[in-house]
Amino acid sequence: MGRFLVICAGLVGLLEAGTAHAQSNAGTAPATPDASAGSGPATGGSVDEARAAFQEGTLLAKQARWVDALQAFERSDALHAHAITTYNIGYCERLLGHWTRARKMLEKALADHKARGEVELPPDLLTATQTFLSEADRQIARVLVTVTPEGGAVAVDGRPLELAATDGPRPVLLAGTRAVGPAEVPPAPSFEVQLDPGSHVFVLVSKGRADVVASQTLASGSRGVLELRAPVSDAAGVSRDAVSVSGEATAGKPNRVPAFIALGVGAAGIATGSVSGLVAFGKKSAVSSACGPNGDATSCDAQQAAGNRAADVATIAFIAGGLGVAAGAVLLLAAPGEKSTKAAPPASSYSHVRPWVGWQSLGVQGDF
Repeated sequence: MGRFLVICAGLVGLLEAGTAHAQSNAGTAPATPDASAGSGPATGGSVDEARAAFQEGTLLAKQARWVDALQAFERSDALHAHAITTYNIGYCERLLGHWTRARKMLEKALADHKARGEVELPPDLLTATQTFLSEADRQIARVLVTVTPEGGAVAVDGRPLELAATDGPRPVLLAGTRAVGPAEVPPAPSFEVQLDPGSHVFVLVSKGRADVVASQTLASGSRGVLELRAPVSDAAGVSRDAVSVSGEATAGKPNRVPAFIALGVGAAGIATGSVSGLVAFGKKSAVSSACGPNGDATSCDAQQAAGNRAADVATIAFIAGGLGVAAGAVLLLAAPGEKSTKAAPPASSYSHVRPWVGWQSLGVQGDF
């Protein structure tokens, strides 16, 4: 089996910039814990490969190449498990902001250390592990999720959730700790999801219903509530709720806005025509005076022109007003969903509106 060489000077946990402990341990002799102490079966070749991958991860960590270092430590761990390697994986995840994965690996390092006779983690790494676990707990966000219908499958960021605890008031699941894969059914319709701060996409997949997608942006240590409710769909995949709402909007609440607009325009036209007609009617005495025996030709022409303009404005306004009222009446009576059984009159009933304005009278006549 041989012995598994661990270079303490290269431990990722002792490489954090500005840490006095890291400086004091630089250049110390390598530790060589027994590779067989609690470790799984391994050949001499796999131990040598694990050692090489561990040393590669150590060098990459010194260069702050945390993604590459993480991959090297994971290769080493797959070849030959050791609590220090697991600790280093958690440390890299921590620096990458993957708090749920960091906490998971740090907890595993402690569990492996204990299961293997408490010989794999030196005291300084035990202390560091506890410190980083407390830090991760403060960073991780928590969301209380409720799914409807019960039995729907949930995924976060394209990954299924991992069950972490069931002994509390509701199950606790972790996001981001499992490989990319399809959504899975949670152990209960209401559960807590613990996940890294940042933006996340929740997906609820329910048989016979449309998928539900919800985006959440969470701050460090925040707590939130999210309800994922799948709409009921018919065999054609159409949401029944949407059809119900749409039907009510059509039958029970007809859209009368266009009718009211047309009536408003018509009323304004009639009002304008009435005012202009009154002005034209009032010009009668002024025209008679200006064009009488004692009048002036220039003044007579001016008064007649003013009266004609007022009459023209009144006529045009009456035409527009009459058409507006007619159109509004048609739209109002023919609005969708109208419960009245009275049929809307045909548009031709309003085609004979004839406003008129004269010097001595004004009005509107037609077939209504």
